[in-house]
Amino acid sequence: MKRSICGVVTLIFALCFTLSTVAYADSSRASEQIRSYNIDITKMGGGQLGINFSVVGTGEMQELGANSIIIYEKSENTWYKVAYYDQEDEGMTETDTFIYENEIIFQGTPGKQYRILVSIFAKDPSGSDLRSESFTVTA
Repeated sequence: MKRSICGVVTLIFALCFTLSTVAYADSSRASEQIRSYNIDITKMGGGQLGINFSVVGTGEMQELGANSIIIYEKSENTWYKVAYYDQEDEGMTETDTFIYENEIIFQGTPGKQYRILVSIFAKDPSGSDLRSESFTVTA
């Protein structure tokens, strides 16, 4: 009896481990163009915010980096757009590479609340892909 219960528990454990491994493997690649990416905001003091991003392509990409960064500032209960960067701005993208990372510095007002929307992308001859993340921080 002990032996069959032990066997069932072992089987259940093995199945759970296998299923979780498969789920992890499926999520390890973001898309056909984007292997992985990371977006983060760093409070630098004095109201400065560092908007950090990195993108790794699945191969050499025609263009890779941040498509846009939109920054909103909260005043009373309303959000107002205070800054906008696009892929044409310096430091946002790189061409003919498989990895790109950079930090864009935004000078905010200490104590003010900001909502930051960052979109990264990768483009190759077969197409392009875009991923976005949103952050709310106090400078």
